[in-house]
Amino acid sequence: MRRRGWLAGAGFAAMGVGSGGTGAAAPMRAAGPLPAAASRAEGPRVVRIGTSPGPHAEILAHLRTLVAPSGLDLRLDVRPGGRGVNADVARGALEAACFEDGVAFADDRDARAAGLVVAAPTVCLPMGLYSRTRPAPAVLRAGDAVLLPTAAAARARALVLLHNFGLLGLRDGSGLHATLQDVVANARGLRLGGVPWTAEAPPSRASLLAVLDRAAVVALDFSAATSAGLQPARDAIGLEDGRSPFAGVLAVRRDRAGDAWLARLLAAYRGAPMKAWLLARWQESVRRPW
Repeated sequence: MRRRGWLAGAGFAAMGVGSGGTGAAAPMRAAGPLPAAASRAEGPRVVRIGTSPGPHAEILAHLRTLVAPSGLDLRLDVRPGGRGVNADVARGALEAACFEDGVAFADDRDARAAGLVVAAPTVCLPMGLYSRTRPAPAVLRAGDAVLLPTAAAARARALVLLHNFGLLGLRDGSGLHATLQDVVANARGLRLGGVPWTAEAPPSRASLLAVLDRAAVVALDFSAATSAGLQPARDAIGLEDGRSPFAGVLAVRRDRAGDAWLARLLAAYRGAPMKAWLLARWQESVRRPW
């Protein structure tokens, strides 16, 4: 039985949804260490990765210890919002970028024009649905208030999540960029509105509780949820799967996609030691698409 956290103590439902992408795909086998003679002669292969503060940086910092035996010296360049990272990967100042989700990267025309490609998905920092009064999305009632993020990308992600739980119908062709104008079916007459906070000023525990006194459900991205003291896998009544198209990606220059260092890095990222560490650190709140 899953532990109930402060959400449940305050009257929240504490049901998690989805497997978190812990599917049956076999992990890639880690390559062996470099031959001793080559290691002494050449030294470790320096790999510079640009990332953003938060889980991506923390995961990469742990990865540094896992790849060191294979002859990689992982060095991180942590920048708020990943500012300028893709440009530095394109010009060769960094080997890889790890801060955007798959949808954001696909929308980043500058990155694609510069010849950057997705080397592999990393982890999903999931969008979730949170409630004090509804134990699951399926039991939402007619006329319930559902509050969505105000930023366009996050709101689209929340609408897609509601659609996936069968609560809304979206216009054909709206894809992963849906807006409120794309809602074409709302059988329960859910009242859709916006949350009273922003990415720059995320909710506190007190402000979230106050909002949920008057709204049945609030959709929160990972950053907003954890800022309010939530653990998504424990506290959400509905959560994105690890294989969401919004999962994070590792991007490299097209001409580096076949490099040996990248294969070794990805083998360690997807290996059993990393899986165990992720589970111990975030208890499935950070979800794996591999």
